[in-house]
Amino acid sequence: MPGVTEQEIAQAKQMNLYQYMQLCEPDNFKPEGPGQFRHKGHSSLTFAEDGSWTYFKTKATGRTALNYLIAVEGVSFVEAVREINRIQGGVRPSFQPVKTPPPPAEKKPAKEFRLPKPDKNNYAATAYLRKRCIHPNVLTVCKQKRILYQTSFKDHPNCVFVGRDGNGEAKGGSLRGCSQIQFRRDIPGSKKMPWAIIPYRKLTRRHFCKQKAGTTTT
Repeated sequence: MPGVTEQEIAQAKQMNLYQYMQLCEPDNFKPEGPGQFRHKGHSSLTFAEDGSWTYFKTKATGRTALNYLIAVEGVSFVEAVREINRIQGGVRPSFQPVKTPPPPAEKKPAKEFRLPKPDKNNYAATAYLRKRCIHPNVLTVCKQKRILYQTSFKDHPNCVFVGRDGNGEAKGGSLRGCSQIQFRRDIPGSKKMPWAIIPYRKLTRRHFCKQKAGTTTT
């Protein structure tokens, strides 16, 4: 036959599928019963210790590794003969058999958003924002709209800027340290919210209030 000799063909036919799987795909099959195995990459392929195999997907059957490479893996006859003879000579397989796809990575559950507990007063937050030239009227309206309050963590006060949706429900927030310790972070589970807007009629003059969760303007 062109490309391979009769001797090479006869030699290739000496290797059965069970021998081939042990040498080339030892992690790609699992026990199916006494002396029976199932291919992990081709779930409809079963084979036995004597090498006999059945590929239920196409109803193909066989015993040799040669037939397996041709009927299941789609390797040409000449290349399959050469491949098996290379393996019998101690050479690693040159083609990649079908293997079980890795399981999809588990999605980590989203963290539940929860606003931190408010302090009994907002003195530190108010003082901090006043030093940043935020007008008292702006702070008052922010507190009334429940988009600003104070919380403490390890005795360090923080401003809490809350992002609320159109129904007034809190969906996100960020913290800004009020003390000398530089601290800022988003509250876990926060959703990015659009800029908060305070209507002009709420204030007596034009003021601007920048915050990490948004910007309050009039």
